[in-house]
Amino acid sequence: MNYIIGTAGHIDHGKTNLIYGLTGENTDRLEEEKNRGISVDLGFAPLQLSGGGIAGIVDVPGHEKFVHNMLAGAAGVDMVLLVIDVTEGIMPQTKEHLAIMELLEVNSGIIVLTKIDLEDKEWVDMMEMEVREELENTFLADKPLAKVSNQTGEGLEELKNLIEIELENATSKNVDGPLRIPIDRVFKIQGFGTVITGTMASGTLEENEEVELVPGNIKTRIRKIQVYKNEVKKAEAGQRVALNLSGVDREDIFRGTVVGRPGFYEAVSHMDVRLKLLDNIDWTLKNGSPLHLHLGTGETVARTYFYENKKLAPGESALCQLRLEKPLVAYRKDKFIIRSYSPVTTIGGGYIIEHKTKKHKLKDKKVIERLKSLEKGNPKDIIMEIVLARAPITDNDLYKQSGLGENDFEKTFNELIDNKSMIKLNDYLIDKGLYEKLKELVKEKLKEYHDKYPLRKGRAKAELMGVVSKLPQRAYQAFLETLQKEENIIEIEEDYVRLKDFKPAISEEDENKMKQIEELLEKELFKPPNKKQLLEELSDLGIDIEQKKLDEYLEFLKKNDRVVKTSEDLFYSKKAFDEAKNILKKYFEANDTLSIGTWRDLLGTTRRYAIPILEKFDQEKLVKRDGDVRLPWMIKKVK
Repeated sequence: MNYIIGTAGHIDHGKTNLIYGLTGENTDRLEEEKNRGISVDLGFAPLQLSGGGIAGIVDVPGHEKFVHNMLAGAAGVDMVLLVIDVTEGIMPQTKEHLAIMELLEVNSGIIVLTKIDLEDKEWVDMMEMEVREELENTFLADKPLAKVSNQTGEGLEELKNLIEIELENATSKNVDGPLRIPIDRVFKIQGFGTVITGTMASGTLEENEEVELVPGNIKTRIRKIQVYKNEVKKAEAGQRVALNLSGVDREDIFRGTVVGRPGFYEAVSHMDVRLKLLDNIDWTLKNGSPLHLHLGTGETVARTYFYENKKLAPGESALCQLRLEKPLVAYRKDKFIIRSYSPVTTIGGGYIIEHKTKKHKLKDKKVIERLKSLEKGNPKDIIMEIVLARAPITDNDLYKQSGLGENDFEKTFNELIDNKSMIKLNDYLIDKGLYEKLKELVKEKLKEYHDKYPLRKGRAKAELMGVVSKLPQRAYQAFLETLQKEENIIEIEEDYVRLKDFKPAISEEDENKMKQIEELLEKELFKPPNKKQLLEELSDLGIDIEQKKLDEYLEFLKKNDRVVKTSEDLFYSKKAFDEAKNILKKYFEANDTLSIGTWRDLLGTTRRYAIPILEKFDQEKLVKRDGDVRLPWMIKKVK
């Protein structure tokens, strides 16, 4: 297990000195910090545990001006050390830092009273009672309390033991989840290039692996990995890492950028969330109110829009949408902090219910019920809510939007597929209800088509796709195959679809017109009229039909072996083809080769009509072309 321990507390209460006493490392790295004697930005140090493991410690600045930096470090904390100077007690930033930890739902921690060497025992004991009383209604109410002196070292070993015990109760980060590293520092090292640091929020990472930096969608490769300054081949969730990136400029990365698998994360501008205001503030949020949003290591200005309320009072919570000024990487279940726009102070926080969304009508009951279901649902409910709202959706996008770990997702996904709650169409998913609706629509539209065009072999797949649904091409093809192979309700022939039980219904009128077409084609056996001529000759006989109807008649006659098609515009009667085969057979009984000229003369026609018949015989392997002549290749098949 890997853990990150965060410090919290008022300025000059001894957080940095405490970390030095625990680890032997000074986390103040900036000249400004060393000169002023206060922490300005985040600092990090490894704490060696007795069992051989290492926990990372994040040192956060205590000054109110640098709370935005503190928040960047607090985002990855599993356990907190709330540091309180016994000479001053709980101060404003102590309370603000504590509120932030509670909003981020950190549930493990230790209260650390520092500078005990500066006061007598009675004062320290009194301060302990006072601190306990003020923390009575917080998550630290029943947590251990340590008393230490950073100057003398008193109490540090006891604190180390308490840390190891408390870590056993902490919730570790998800190694099973998707790779995610919110970046908190970016710098260049001469000879190595760009280096970033961050706490691995979830997943695993290996050296030379390809990753993507979002926002920016910059693909890069991991040259080297360091975990607590030691070079490793692989890192995992809960560890502090430094990554040497290949081919990336320092200027393209900033605090708030996230490292993930290529194509997995995206920066979003709208998020549906559960928002809660602190109860000890003098703020009321109204629709459209601007605020400072802190998410992971990123921050931006956002506006709040409530679904059920027009405003939110201290201590209340509500469903709302955050609309961001600058897109940030977000993920379902992420915790966030909000601070008032001006003057800037922490006023609340919450968690993300849906990280990829769009503007909704704020009074839409369906949207509200869906968000409540996503908020409280088990993995099955969560997956089905997403599918119901976003189908057709790829399984990869479903995984990304679910916020579930890989194992939980895969198990639940397979169960829903097995019990037919979801239908998989290639790599797309739709819910059972939508599948049944589309199936009935296909049946309805095909029946309408068959009734209107009883002689056609079916409706074109491309045309049916436009009428039935907006399924992507791959999903549509898989949908038709499912209806054919599993449901057995349609047949697919080339690019046409028909109902399984469809049989051409020939009216007496249609049959009479088709017989007339056959007679016109037979009138001059080897000089049949083309389509235009057929229409004219039919018109002369008082039969006026459209081109499409003629095509329908000819297609039916061809399918039933009553005519032979040699091109889009030329059809021969069955009688003509049978006669041509007889002529071919007799000719080859006495000859070994056949020229086009001879074939033309045998049929008593022109090359325009003789060649298509000969080419059809080529296709049927009755003759074989050899230069300018034909040979009797499989003449035994000629009857």
